[in-house]
Amino acid sequence: MSTIAQPSDSSPPATPAPASPTPADPWGTTGATQVVVEHISAGQAAIRRFLRHRLAIVGVIVVVTVVVMAIVAPLLSPWPPNYIDFITGSRKPPSDWHPLGTDIVGRDIWARLLYGGRTSIIVGLGAVALYLAIGTLLGLAAGFYGGKVDQVIMRFTDTIMSLPPLLLIIVFVAAIGPSIYSVITVIGLLGWPITCRLVRGQLLVLRESEFITAARVVGVGDRTILFRHMLPNIFGPLTVVATFGVATAILLESSLSFLGLGVRPPQSSWGNLITEAVNPNVLNDVPWQWMPAAVAITLMVLGVNFIGDGLRDALDPRTAKRG
Repeated sequence: MSTIAQPSDSSPPATPAPASPTPADPWGTTGATQVVVEHISAGQAAIRRFLRHRLAIVGVIVVVTVVVMAIVAPLLSPWPPNYIDFITGSRKPPSDWHPLGTDIVGRDIWARLLYGGRTSIIVGLGAVALYLAIGTLLGLAAGFYGGKVDQVIMRFTDTIMSLPPLLLIIVFVAAIGPSIYSVITVIGLLGWPITCRLVRGQLLVLRESEFITAARVVGVGDRTILFRHMLPNIFGPLTVVATFGVATAILLESSLSFLGLGVRPPQSSWGNLITEAVNPNVLNDVPWQWMPAAVAITLMVLGVNFIGDGLRDALDPRTAKRG
């Protein structure tokens, strides 16, 4: 008597037949997971990294607030910065008419703080624009041409950096006279060597790149290579240098004005607003005369430095790879 073999449980399961295309799904992709890859440019990626930097956003809010308040100063204070209120008197504490009190001659400190912000911001932006222009042009020439041009420019840069900054400031201000223009000029003349070295170092790498070699092969001129192909590739480092430079320039202006070598009264600036703090009686008994300017300097410098940190992290290629 013959026996019928039963199928074993260990037999491999049957493989289901692939889904046949249907008119509604001609490619047979029903139920498949579709992956959409979003392509973003380098600029968009840098913006996203900057927006994720919380301190940078705080810095933007602080700097924009200070700049807007300085611009609309006439709307925020009914007092002109140099108006002397003989009725209220000098060194009076904060009141309804004078929110931050009055100074040694009876001027409204709130008004002078707002208008002094204009002076400090102008000095910071003007000085940075000056030394960026000088340093970028010299750095481009040194890094692109090399040879004797590089040697002359870099030795001149080393000479400027070896001179005591305070000595240069005193000599320059004594020759021209203290003013907002002399402060901008002296800070600009002292700050360009760092920019020059940065630009030169970037160009020493760029000039060996393949796209620069290709541009030379097809007969592109030196000026076009420098300003159309090389300069845009160093905007990132220059932006970071400029941001930190604004904070440094504001601090230098405040220091020079405090020492009597910067903006001179009656023109207001944050530096000369804290000059009275050298008097121990004012430092201890009249804090409303110098503390608002000190707080404004601190907030502005911190805000600009936070923005610089955010830009540095956003524009750093290594940060992009880690992100």
